[in-house]
Amino acid sequence: MKNFIGFVEKIAKVGLFRQPDTIADRAALADFLDQRAAFVAQQSLIEYCRARAGLNWSKLFQEAPFVQALHAAQWIGYAAAHIDLVVVVEGVLRRPAGIEAARLVEPLAALHAAALEAYPFPERRPEDWRAAIAEGRERLVAALAAPVATPDVVAGHCGDAMFAAVPIHPSLRGHDREMFGNHVRFAVLRAWEDLQARLDPAATAADLLRGA
Repeated sequence: MKNFIGFVEKIAKVGLFRQPDTIADRAALADFLDQRAAFVAQQSLIEYCRARAGLNWSKLFQEAPFVQALHAAQWIGYAAAHIDLVVVVEGVLRRPAGIEAARLVEPLAALHAAALEAYPFPERRPEDWRAAIAEGRERLVAALAAPVATPDVVAGHCGDAMFAAVPIHPSLRGHDREMFGNHVRFAVLRAWEDLQARLDPAATAADLLRGA
């Protein structure tokens, strides 16, 4: 469970009560996206599972099959939340990048790929991260070809992906998809607000384009 411990440590680094650093280059942006994608996945999935389990949630969270399924769901949620946040970043950086905006696809896609490849793929699944990485690049290309989407619209993707992976039997989920999706949207919007407060768009776009 070493990678799971690292996942939790990233949640702690969000640091709601410390002075945030400015994001002005690729490295700082990668760190922010890593922490916030982990936070969105962790908070959304655990809170929903606790609510659905009711008074029995502590017992459920001690059962090995559930913990393993939740672990896998968290990594799927991390990948989905990460690419959603990357797409949001593309929309923010598009204007400062100007006529070179199309060149943002490769460095942003590489940033997403590096984030996923830093972790093992969820256990008990025959795939690897290649499909998620390819899908991420396709989403960036599609996003650049369209008007900038608002973060709440972009977050519909990771909300659906996480809800599909949540380790609660479908018969108990009922019509919770919209409620769960709204919770995820709120978490992504909070990340976007923090990003706006910390991001230097011109400096970050220039640094990404230098490495493109």
